[in-house]
Amino acid sequence: MNVIFTKPDTAYTRTIAAICATGWRQTVEGKLSEEYKKKNVDSWYRHERVFNDINEGFYSHVALIDSEVVGVMVAE
Repeated sequence: MNVIFTKPDTAYTRTIAAICATGWRQTVEGKLSEEYKKKNVDSWYRHERVFNDINEGFYSHVALIDSEVVGVMVAE
């Protein structure tokens, strides 16, 4: 398996949003209400916001396997 790290492209918006939302949900599992989790995900990981965040450089890299995004790194 060959992992490639590259700069994110807006073509990956939907996948980046899904990966980040899943990771955040796993982080807060059992700690926050379902209602709060849904509101947070709807705010932070909606398509338009992630698209803009990619353009603004918020995400520094994505990991690709066979041209599929499998991981996301946030810029600091």
